[in-house]
Parts: sequence; structure tokens; C-alpha cells
Amino acid sequence: MTQPRTVIHLCSTGGFYGAEHTIIELAAYARDHGWSSHVVALEGDGAPELVRRASAEGLTAAAFVSSGRLHLIPMLKRLSSYLKAHPGALVHSHGYKPDLLLSLPGISRTHIRVATCHSWYSVTRKLRALELADKRLLRSFHYVVAVSDEIRDELLASGVQGARLATISNGISAPNVASNARIKIKAELGIHVDTRLVIQVGRLASSKRNDILLTAFARSQLGRQCRLLFVGDGELRGTLQQLAKELGLADHVAFCGYRSDVADLVAAADLLVLSSDKEGLPIVLLEAMAIRCPIISTSVGAIPSTLRQGTDAWLVRANDVSGLSAALDEALSDPQEAHRRADNAYARYMDCFSRDSMGSNYLRIYDSLFNAHSPNSVLGPVSR
Repeated sequence: MTQPRTVIHLCSTGGFYGAEHTIIELAAYARDHGWSSHVVALEGDGAPELVRRASAEGLTAAAFVSSGRLHLIPMLKRLSSYLKAHPGALVHSHGYKPDLLLSLPGISRTHIRVATCHSWYSVTRKLRALELADKRLLRSFHYVVAVSDEIRDELLASGVQGARLATISNGISAPNVASNARIKIKAELGIHVDTRLVIQVGRLASSKRNDILLTAFARSQLGRQCRLLFVGDGELRGTLQQLAKELGLADHVAFCGYRSDVADLVAAADLLVLSSDKEGLPIVLLEAMAIRCPIISTSVGAIPSTLRQGTDAWLVRANDVSGLSAALDEALSDPQEAHRRADNAYARYMDCFSRDSMGSNYLRIYDSLFNAHSPNSVLGPVSR
């Protein structure tokens, strides 16, 4: 009897953001090409939404979310039972927490282990220690994928063998956008239809450097003629709201929290701005490219290899308030140029960053690993 080809995606999720979007896209692509695809949220506030969206795509989905000081024990038991119920499956981990769990004794010794490194946000001593541990443990995985060359270089430097390491850019299906998205969103938010909207999408975390975006927006000559909308939530929301007040932007900035209609929000915007000092390849960037929304971004991670400065977008250095403010004024003062660059970015998306492009690259790795290992063999750690 032929062993079914099964892939189990594992993640820890704080909300439905870039990595979660990628997981759904990849799992659906694999399903469409003959694999049984599972999506498992190990913990996090985003688990219900991830399971809902995976189920809506016809994927098998589960959440192992528990609470309390000893929540790790029941989570490990459920994970162990789930993996035992799917012998021979390929387990695809997304993020340092599932990477660490898969490396614990007694977990996943009979499964092929693949990890995708979307990014690390080492802003505290604890996170820096976890990043170091993650990079070390990834040496024992059967294959590791980086979403940017920058992340790939970090993994090589940490000892992951190049023969088991690849760079695969994120890819998405073109988002479905409501035909009246611009009018609908602005009406909902109480924004005049002719008022230009600048949008930032993502967790309100320190690595996103939204403090720099607010400061640049305040310095921009045209910023106060627009509305700046933050889409997403996180631990810095209160701090950023206070900063907006201190900068005199209270009437020009809105924090709308987590939203499930990000594509409509991006379609309603005149400009998407990313001010992060560290990124892989943000999904919202690809969504903006697919929707033809003009983009300003810091030149970090895979972004400068995705978008060309002056041709597809405005790219500025990380932590450069003056550069970001100047880019805002240039993009807002010349809508024709903004749309020209957005059209070029759309062509880049179509050529290089579709779901099919990403999915086919991953499936080559899946098929190679699956064919190389007997479903009943004990794989164990990869030799270093």
C-alpha cells in the first residue's frame, strides 16, 4: 500500500500576519498537488483565526492552545499524539517555538523535519538566547528554508549545512478585493473620500519601528493632509498612541487593531509604509504589490531584492527619519509617479512572488525528502 504524502505545518501564532498567511497558501498549494495538508497552531492568540482560515480552505486544522504555568506539558502530549497518529508525515515548522519543541527528546524522531525561518526579532535578552538556541537546533533538521538571503547567511554562519539550506521567497495568491473597497473602508473609518490614506500593517512591536514612522509623518510637509492608519495590534499600542498625541497627530492617526480584511484596507490606501529595522519578506508587501498600492519601505531583509528603489517603490535606510519623511513627501506630492512605481511592482509580483512560484519550490524539497526516506524508518538527528 502506498504511503500517503502528508505534511503537518506547526506554528505559534500571535495573530494572522505574514507567516500565518504563508502557511495557509503553502498548505493549500500542497493539498492541490496531492499532499494531505494539516495546519496545527501550538499556542497563541491567533490560533482560532488560523484554524478558521485553514478550515475554510478545506485543510485539516487543529489548535493545541492551553493556559497556565504548566501549559507546555499538555501541549507536548497533544503534539506527540498527533505526530504518532501520522507516521511518515513530513513536519514543517514555522518559528523558533515549534523548532524547539520538535527538538525535545521523544518528539518527532520518526518524522522528516523541515523548518522555515521567516525572521527573528531579538529585541530582548530572552529572545536573543532563543534565537541562538534555534539556530543551533536547526542544524539537526533535514532541511531549512530561509525567506531571504540575509536570513540564509545567518543560518550558514550558525552552522546549518548549505546542502540542506535554501532561500525561497514568500508567495501569495492575488488577494480578493471588494470592488468598492476604497469607498467602503473610508466611510467606515470616517475618512473623507478625497483624504489620502497612508497605511501600516503588522504587529505593533519594537522591530516594526512605528515610532520612526510617526516621527517622519509628523515632520512630513504633506502628512497632516492625510490620515495614517495602523492595522494590527501588539504590546506597543499604548506607547504609540501616546507618542502620536505628543507629536500633535491625534487627529491624523488611527489605530484600528487586528483586521481580517487587510486586502480591502490596502486597496483603500494611497500608500503603504513599512518602517521596520528587521524583516524577512512581509506578506503585506506582496499584497500591496498585487493590489498596485504604492509602497515606501526600509531597505532590509529580502525587500531590496524584491523591490527596486526608484523603479518599483521608495526604499529608505532603516532608522532614517529624514529619509522616510522625504519619501513620504515625494510619494504624496506625485501620485502619477507613485502609480507608475506601483504598476512596476505589480509586474514583479506576477513574475516572481506568486503562490505557484513559492509552492513549486517547496514541493521539490518535500518530494525529494519524502522519496529519500522510508516512511517507517527512524530518521533521528541529521549528522552535523
